[in-house]
Amino acid sequence: MKWYRWVWSVKVKKKKKKKKKKKKKKKKKKKKKKKKKKKKKKKKKKKKEEEEEEEEEEEEEEEEEEKKKKKKKKKKKKKKKKKKKKKD
Repeated sequence: MKWYRWVWSVKVKKKKKKKKKKKKKKKKKKKKKKKKKKKKKKKKKKKKEEEEEEEEEEEEEEEEEEKKKKKKKKKKKKKKKKKKKKKD
């Protein structure tokens, strides 16, 4: 439609630069993808760290149990020795 000064109801439409906008959107999408990847990597890292921590805790617990067992054995041995001494 042509625009005439005496026809006020008709508006002139300017051409919008759509191509540039599309490019920007594409870039944004790429950024989002990167962010998602980063998030996934972070999640994986967190999971790995948590697993390692759990393993370490388990190992520590096992070591403590072993130490306790050894202590008990030592105590028993000491008691036996004391008894023997008393008997003599």
